[in-house]
Amino acid sequence: MMSLHVKKASSSISNACCNPVTIVLCSLHLAHCSCKVNTQKSLTNTFPDESKEDQSTEAVLPSLQILAAMKATVKQPVWINADILPGPGGKAKAVDAKEFIRTVMLYFPDVTLSLGWTTGWNPGQDNEGYSWEMVQEMEKICKGLSQPVTFPVRAALLRQSWPQFQWLLKTADRFSLTVWAGKDDTYPVEDLLFIRDNSEKCRIYYDLFEPQNSQFKRAID
Repeated sequence: MMSLHVKKASSSISNACCNPVTIVLCSLHLAHCSCKVNTQKSLTNTFPDESKEDQSTEAVLPSLQILAAMKATVKQPVWINADILPGPGGKAKAVDAKEFIRTVMLYFPDVTLSLGWTTGWNPGQDNEGYSWEMVQEMEKICKGLSQPVTFPVRAALLRQSWPQFQWLLKTADRFSLTVWAGKDDTYPVEDLLFIRDNSEKCRIYYDLFEPQNSQFKRAID
């Protein structure tokens, strides 16, 4: 059964250049569309565990119809998320990019698109980062769009892929990154500090588990 949940989460999206921004982040899945309204300082554990749920265009239309019916009560900006390309170590099937974007634009032409890659991460192994081909393919898909686009990027794989994403951010001012982490991912806080120090802070958002989230905040205070 398709369902859509809007609920207050323990945190909200923000970055170094603005006050906390209350949003609805909607991740579309085969089983359900989960929307979280965030109200605090940083986005925490909002992106789905793709190893548990495969995203599908089959969920897009009915989920958006439900969300559209809630427009009167949902006052926050809406971000709609899907993994539209295969990424490093990704095993889940990516959503069809053209169909996803077309369907979303029918209902929310001014929405912020959160477009990512399927990824995987294995402890104790040499995990490859995002290749130039992966990032350039995403740029080709998004360069013709007029909407803001944020790219969810796995924290454990970002540092080694920074030249690619630094290039991607330079291609359009409306592009940003949302740095997220899997619950069991391990990565040094120094990687996050490197990204912060080498980017426009207003264009980088964070979605991190503890203890890295607190460690990162302490390091920049």
